[in-house]
Formats: sequence, C-alpha cells, structure tokens
Amino acid sequence: MQLGVGTHQSNWSFPMLIKKDHSLDKAFTDVHDQLKRAGVDKNHKFRFFSVATLKSDEKTIPQSRMVVLRSFSDDWAFEFYTDHRSSKANEIESNPVISALFWDPPKRVQVRIEANVTLHNLDDVAASRWKDVQGEAQKAYTSTIAPGSEIKTPDEAHEWPEAFSSDYFCVVSCRAVKIKVLQISGMEHLAFRCRKQAGSDGWQKSWIAP
Repeated sequence: MQLGVGTHQSNWSFPMLIKKDHSLDKAFTDVHDQLKRAGVDKNHKFRFFSVATLKSDEKTIPQSRMVVLRSFSDDWAFEFYTDHRSSKANEIESNPVISALFWDPPKRVQVRIEANVTLHNLDDVAASRWKDVQGEAQKAYTSTIAPGSEIKTPDEAHEWPEAFSSDYFCVVSCRAVKIKVLQISGMEHLAFRCRKQAGSDGWQKSWIAP
C-alpha cells in the first residue's frame, strides 16, 4: 500500500477525502457516500473500477478487468453487468467472490473491497435491470460470438442478431465483506480497514498503518 513514496511535496493542494482530524466513522461514511454517488453519476471517478476474480483451482492466476459501477446501496451492496458467457462470469460461478479496486485520482484515495457475489441471468433481477439497458448499449451483451472466442478478423466480433434479447445479460450482485481504504497524503498516508461482523449489519473498523 506504499503508493506515493518518493513523491512528497511540502504543500498538497488536492482535495483529500480523508483527513487526520476525521473520526473513523466519518471516514467510513464519506467513502461510502462517494461510492453511492458513483452508482448514479456517470462522471464520478469511482464509476469505472477494476474487478479481480479467481477460479477455484488454486493453480490459476487471478484475472482483473475494468467494469462499470451500476449501483451502490446503503448496505455496501453494488452491481455491475456482464455477458453471462464471459470469462469473469465463468470464474465467479466457480468461485463466487471478487476483489474490487476503486481509485479517485483528484482526491488520491484508493478503496479495495472484497465481496461475495451472486450472478443473475434469466431471472427477475436480470429482467428488471435489462429494462434500463437501451438501444446500442444492448450490443454489449448480445454479440453472436461469445466473448473470448478466437476469431480470424476483428470484424467477426462485431456481429449481432437481428433482434436483441436478454439471454446472455448478467447482473453481478456484490456484497462487501472487507474494505481497505488508503488516502495518499505526501509521506503521511492514512489508511483504515473494515470487516463485516457476522450475523449483523455492523462493521468492525480500525485505522491501520499504510
């Protein structure tokens, strides 16, 4: 977590999200509020984030990719969409957990979330979200050739059926269980972690050395 080492400046003028005089509860709430805002604001820096998955086979290598945050709720549950034929969906089915990484460059804050995951395809949740996927956006989940398939030319990947359907549309529902936050601040970074308390809605929080 040693981001920013060697880049110390005497006067950091960027708008830090977390400051030394903030309480742990305030820091926790402020991070949550930014993530919730990103779920509805297409221009928010947390809108695009990295997701890492791993198959249950211990010999496999973690796979990461960028996805789009579609929603973020009060209870730290969030969603993104994918094609059910994709490698990420296959890996999640094998091992239903992810590690999500959010980064806001202007505020210099990093948020890492470990989450349990449920896939929704051809069910009520998928049907409900599909109503919000309009026009050309539906092409991301309806290609004739499945993602990851070998092709002879790039054009082969840009073929779609005459009528779009939600057959391969997949909602990835994530529920956070661990959170680590790092605020870059010269050579005096701030960090905290949270763990979901079993059987309750509470979180165990603590400041940690960055």
